[in-house]
Amino acid sequence: MNPTSSGADRIIVALDVNDLSAAGSIIDKLYPAVKMFKIGSQLFTSAGPGAVELVKKERRRRFFGPEIS
Repeated sequence: MNPTSSGADRIIVALDVNDLSAAGSIIDKLYPAVKMFKIGSQLFTSAGPGAVELVKKERRRRFFGPEIS
């Protein structure tokens, strides 16, 4: 770990919601304290690539969670 990084650099918040409005609200409340967001399959299914674009704004990092069977 980089000694200059803060604990917030290691926090990932799951965007396990149904729509872009709810995801945007979560991001707006937490960014820039939280810089990485997980796009859940539920959000991606309902919003598609728009979910990725929402999280990409302002250089926020994102990832897709693995599917759980």
